[in-house]
Amino acid sequence: MDSISRSELARLLGDQELGEEAYFLEILSRWDSLRILDYLFTEGPSSTGEIARGINMDMREVRDTLNALADIGLIDSQGTTDQTTVWKPVVRGLHITITSDSGLGISHTTNHAHQDHDESVSSHNSADGFFSRVGKRLDSYLQRL
Repeated sequence: MDSISRSELARLLGDQELGEEAYFLEILSRWDSLRILDYLFTEGPSSTGEIARGINMDMREVRDTLNALADIGLIDSQGTTDQTTVWKPVVRGLHITITSDSGLGISHTTNHAHQDHDESVSSHNSADGFFSRVGKRLDSYLQRL
């Protein structure tokens, strides 16, 4: 998985904080990341192998994407007794804001699983609902090919 580094983004954008936010969006917006997040939100905590089989994706690519998602704080891993790593989402909501007041501005906030969840927000921005809708649309499109 080729990715531009945080420091390179900060240098290109001329701002460390903006570089961090751009890096977050770069990782999150990848199709592989969205597929894995959808699987974890739908199926619950899963091993790398279960995810790879569940979304029909190469295990190395899944592992690299899981590590990138963990690096930006969207998922976490926990070991089990049989030496298998299990991955789980640690957020229940994600809100991204992009502004152009005096140049580009990017920020994000997350609702972690242990925080109170704002039901009015979740009903409109459910990650599971969004990914499910996208998946259904793509499935119907692919069936027509």
